[in-house]
Amino acid sequence: MFAKQRIRAIRSQYGKVPEERYEEEEIRAIRSYYDYRREKEQPSFSLDETTWYDLSMDRLFERICNTGSASGEQLLYYQLRCPAVDSEEYQRRYAFLRLAEDEPELRLKLQVILSRLGKSNAARTAAVFSPSRHKIYRLAIALLLLAGLLASMLAFLISHAAFPLFLFVAFLCGNPAYHIAMLRRLEENLPAANYSVALAAAYYKIRLLDSQRLAACLQPYEQSGKKVRPIARIGAVTLASSNEIAQIFNSLFLVDLILYELLKVELSRLREDIFALHECIGRLDAAIAAASYRKSAERFCDPEICFEKEAPSHFAAADMVHPLLKHPVANTLELTGSLLLTGSNASGKSTLIKSAALSAILAQSICTAPCTSYTASAFHIYTSMALEDDILAGESYFITELKAFRRILSAAARGERVLCAIDEILRGTNTVERIAASSTLLEYLAGQPVLCIAATHDMELCTLLSKTYTLAHFEESIAGDTVAFDYRLRPGPACTRNAIRLLTLTGFDRVLTAEAEKRAEEYLETGHW
Repeated sequence: MFAKQRIRAIRSQYGKVPEERYEEEEIRAIRSYYDYRREKEQPSFSLDETTWYDLSMDRLFERICNTGSASGEQLLYYQLRCPAVDSEEYQRRYAFLRLAEDEPELRLKLQVILSRLGKSNAARTAAVFSPSRHKIYRLAIALLLLAGLLASMLAFLISHAAFPLFLFVAFLCGNPAYHIAMLRRLEENLPAANYSVALAAAYYKIRLLDSQRLAACLQPYEQSGKKVRPIARIGAVTLASSNEIAQIFNSLFLVDLILYELLKVELSRLREDIFALHECIGRLDAAIAAASYRKSAERFCDPEICFEKEAPSHFAAADMVHPLLKHPVANTLELTGSLLLTGSNASGKSTLIKSAALSAILAQSICTAPCTSYTASAFHIYTSMALEDDILAGESYFITELKAFRRILSAAARGERVLCAIDEILRGTNTVERIAASSTLLEYLAGQPVLCIAATHDMELCTLLSKTYTLAHFEESIAGDTVAFDYRLRPGPACTRNAIRLLTLTGFDRVLTAEAEKRAEEYLETGHW
């Protein structure tokens, strides 16, 4: 009965927008696997904190994360955070994705197995892969206490002497006291340890499924699967919290403690193999989530990505949309060089540059682009958009901007093939120095292996950068008291402005807005304030 309900629930959720929302603490737990791998392996590229925050990647993760297990959550987060920058890794992710899409019956069987793993242990899963040095003496103490209890009881039954009775009573009191002292540690670490046992069991169930393509995906993990059999034989350790007799039995004979310590010995010895199975099952689950996202998305395509380092940089996305918008307007963007976007407030500049960055990330991370076609180089993606001053560090907004921009320059200097999205460069300083510095920095970027998409309100930059940047713009139409945007990208610099008109439309005194309009017109005519 429960199996049928589980299958119905899985079928009803596949291809739908996930409803689950994650708290900040849950996101931190999920990213623990990414943090562990970054420290352990130093991936060739990962999205930094600025880019992740600028693009609202936590929300995008929620939008895609239709997973059934903690492993799936953590691998999906890792893949979004670390887009593939080499062909081998990309093809590996694509193979898992196509398996999930092309074999629906197999996918359903996988989802049932994965759903039984659950997500409740996500907070501690990574701890299994980096355990503190296992203290073998804890197992020795538990075994000695058990042996002492049994030996003193047997000695008293044989001899009826006072000393064995004294020892027996001491162990009757000491064993429960030791059990209570260790119970908190046991309750804290047991879920992660048992999750590892469940991983081993899930791997063997998956391995028995009849599919040549699945077997090919599992092949790199075959040796690790064989090594973790002892963990599967030990089985999960349970705390008999609801059964008083079992509680008394455990407190006297320390059964749960001994089993747990034996399990920890195996986990410590086989942690790299458990790590491999976690990755294997996570890849399967993340691929199923990506397939579900594709089914629910308004549009998507299989991207064509060039990983050749010597090939010229290019980016072409047809009918590209922002993946988080409910009713997005599609735009086609083709670049072989950098692009400077202009346009009035709220016309669509920021949305376009975010869409481009997100398209590259999704294409390289889950082999899916929110376009009708996508052809591009494999990029390292950086952004500089939603910056704030850092009061605690004593840094102004302008200093924060400079640091954000400097990391892009550093990436270019290292020879990385960069796609960067910059919104209102150096807005935190005066007009003259902003334009002088912005034009110099953007011109420098255009001479590097960088595709830069920058948005600005400074029309002077269009003149200064017209030879090194392609110019494009958004515009609006004003009729009476309404402003209408079509969010369509057009070639060339912007010819309209609407900031002062928006003052009027949002209720500011017309005397004030008329004076502002007068001053703006005088400046445009004379070049002086």
